[in-house]
Amino acid sequence: MTPRQLFALKRRKLYDMQREELMMSRLTAAVCNSGFARPKEPVEDTRFMLHPFHAPKSSGPPELLGDTFVRMLRKVPWAREAVN
Repeated sequence: MTPRQLFALKRRKLYDMQREELMMSRLTAAVCNSGFARPKEPVEDTRFMLHPFHAPKSSGPPELLGDTFVRMLRKVPWAREAVN
């Protein structure tokens, strides 16, 4: 088995675990929120997950490659005049 196949298999296993945990955590949150001694604030369904989904890195629009390139060029002393 190649390293790429191993990492793909590991990623698939993590995805399956997250899916099962999400289904069980939704059930647990529904029982918790609708029981006799329910909390004042509703419990989020992802609170009971052991392996939560990762949040996106930035909530803004994706950065364009050209903007990144221009920002990198501004750091180079001899290229500042050409960029500005």
